[in-house]
Parts: sequence; C-alpha cells; structure tokens
Amino acid sequence: MEACNPNREEILRLKDKLRLAVCEHVRRNDPVALLDFPMYANVGDSAIWLGQERILAEAGITVAYRSPLPCLVERPGNVRQALYSGGGNLGDRWPEVDERRRRQLLLWREIPSLIFPQSIYFEDRGVWRRAREEYRAVEELTVFVRDDESLERGSEIFRSPPRLVPDAAFGLGSLSRTTRPRTDILILARRDREQRESVRRDLKALGLRATDWTAERASNALRALHWSERLLTRYPGKLRFLAQGRPLLMRRAAADRLARGLDVLSQGAVVITDRLHGHVLCALAGIPHVIVDNDYGKVAGFWRRWTSGFEGVRLAGGLREALDVATQMADGRAVTAVG
Repeated sequence: MEACNPNREEILRLKDKLRLAVCEHVRRNDPVALLDFPMYANVGDSAIWLGQERILAEAGITVAYRSPLPCLVERPGNVRQALYSGGGNLGDRWPEVDERRRRQLLLWREIPSLIFPQSIYFEDRGVWRRAREEYRAVEELTVFVRDDESLERGSEIFRSPPRLVPDAAFGLGSLSRTTRPRTDILILARRDREQRESVRRDLKALGLRATDWTAERASNALRALHWSERLLTRYPGKLRFLAQGRPLLMRRAAADRLARGLDVLSQGAVVITDRLHGHVLCALAGIPHVIVDNDYGKVAGFWRRWTSGFEGVRLAGGLREALDVATQMADGRAVTAVG
C-alpha cells in the first residue's frame, strides 16, 4: 500500500550517512564476507541484514561469501574483509551471540573486520574485561555504533574509537504498509530479557493483549537453509558447494521475515512498541507510533540520536503514558489490540 511518508527526506538522509560510512571503511575493489546471518525469528535482525545487503550493493561492494556464525568452512581465499551483521547483541545481555562473534574475529584476525551498527551494554565487569581483551586482540577492527551511550561504552573497549552510524535497517529506505489497519492501537511488546518489568506489569494489570514477532512458521527458504547448514556442519570439506546457495536462501528467508513484521505493524492505525525495530520499521513505513524504552535504554537512546524529529513518532515514559498518547494519535478511539 503506497502512502506518502512525511519522513521520507529524513530517511534518505540517514541512509546516506550509513552508505557514506560503509564506503569510507570498506574498499570497493576488495571482495568481502558478510557474516552472522540471523537464523532466528526476530524480524529486526532480518531487516538489518537486508539493509546491509542493499547498502553494499548500491555502493558497488562485492559480497563474495555469506554465512551464519560460526562459519563452517575455511575463509575463501578471495575474501579481503569480514563484515559482521549489526544489532543489539554486543555485550552480556545476549552473551552467546557476542562470544560467537569474538571467536570468529580471532579466527579470521589476519584480515580487516567491520561490525555494522550495534548497541553495547555490559552488566558484568568480568565479562566486560574478557570481551575487551578479545576485541583488542583484533588489530584491524572498525566498529559502528548507533547511539551515544554505545559510543561512550565502545571507546573503552576497542583499540580504535567506534563511529556513530544509523541502524543498518535504514539501508532499506522508505517502506509501505502491507495492509489497511484492522485495529486502532496495536501493541508490539517484547517477551524477553530486555522487556522492562513495568511494561510486563502494566500489560497484566490493564488486561491488554500484546503481540510480538519472535515466533514464526519456517518458510521454505529457511527450512532449506537450516538443512544445508546441518549438512555443512557434518561434512564441511565435502559439501562446500552448499555455501553457494546461501545468498538466495538468506535473502528469501530475511525478506519473508520482514514481510511478516510489516504485516504485524500494518494492522494498527497507531502502534505502541518497546522494540527498536518496531520503531524503525514503523518510521520507514510511515506508521504513527509511540515508543517505550527497553530495560537498558537502547530504544530511547536511538530515538534521541536519530529520530526524535520524525513526524508521527512519540516517546513515552511507560506503557500507561503510551496508551494515552496513542489514543490521542488515534483520534480518541477506544484502545484495542491484537494478539
């Protein structure tokens, strides 16, 4: 459904900032590897992957190899730089992801590496020290971060200061709703370790249903990708040819996830969300929405740095305030939500 997005020019500006940063740090003539494809259902990480793919293609950068982590075959000899997918997993909130990335960085330390825009957060000082030691063992490492707090945290971790860059999903450019709204106000709320306790408590107290996008029925592309990765795990030397089919399968699986996420968000005339990419995709698709922060400030930090001037976007201090604001944005209609 085509609609005029009032923030189109600002979206293009942020996409250009992302593209310029990539062009400054990735040599156009050198084939690269794009690593850490999301093999899980979170829509936001697939939006990031597709945004990265588009930015690299538009910049004329050749992606010669793609893989989830850990990589199951040796580094192809023509790859001259490793690019790691962005997100909100640098730190100890999702330690298994960060540890896996650090192992791969150390394994391929002989080539320059770049991490696409990340949020950084550590609670455990011991984990922080170990991560700092391992990241600093990688000499040629460029790190993009997407908020001021992560910039400050990252300057204490890496050899070289990080660079502040918009989230890679802005590489997608403007999007559109996929369907007409079915409800006045839709609540897309986390159900994981990043959800604020107050949001969980208010949802229960108010008897409101919320939806999330971290479960899916696997698409044909995703099933084929899982099948090929299992075979590569068992026979990495004999079945290298399976890696040649990854680009198409990854693109299809990520596109299916993005479409699913847009279908969910499009159901609301106004959306309330505590997911960063609930906010980003609503902004890209011109869907009015109210954002509530996650538990460590990632969503509000991103909004303050990049999107606070967007039309049709408001930040609320909690769910109850978000409901009041969203009701005003929905012209005072009753609060309804889909599960």
